[in-house]
Amino acid sequence: MIRAYELTRCLVGLVVVLVMTGCATAYNPVEVVADEQVDFSQYRSFEIDALILDSSVDGQQDLLVNQMIGQALAQSLIRKGLVQDQGGSPDLRVRFLARVQTQAGIDIEHVPTEQGVWTRYWNDPVSQGRLLVNLVDTATGNVVWKGVYTQQLDSPDTITQSEIDRVVGQLMAPYPSLAQGVVSPVRE
Repeated sequence: MIRAYELTRCLVGLVVVLVMTGCATAYNPVEVVADEQVDFSQYRSFEIDALILDSSVDGQQDLLVNQMIGQALAQSLIRKGLVQDQGGSPDLRVRFLARVQTQAGIDIEHVPTEQGVWTRYWNDPVSQGRLLVNLVDTATGNVVWKGVYTQQLDSPDTITQSEIDRVVGQLMAPYPSLAQGVVSPVRE
């Protein structure tokens, strides 16, 4: 009887460890989908095309943030070996949309008292930033690469260029390089 009890305790402990390690997977804020039929080495040039929305409405992008994102995307693709095309006919059109959405998060606090448990509820604003980047083949009009970066923002009003550079760097990391160490000039 004692041996069965010890075996049961051991199995329960093992199940708890397996469940806890299975739940401990790291959150990855980057999601990328690439067309597997496309040879990305054929793309040599790009242009940036931001989706401009009304910046006065909550949840829409700000023009300054738009410029910072466009600059970060251009630098990232130039580091990958592509050339920024300004006014010609690029191979890729880089379309992006940045949004900050603020919603109410419900916090719950349980406070033990002499009469029982008192539960307190309150709303805290939670801001989530999302950057969507589509790379469109200009010859076919098809989206050949899509990336989304999602992150909770502590202070959405104070987004810096270095933070945008970090986010864009993580988002564009899976995009294949043409050649290692090549820095391309801007093509006019």
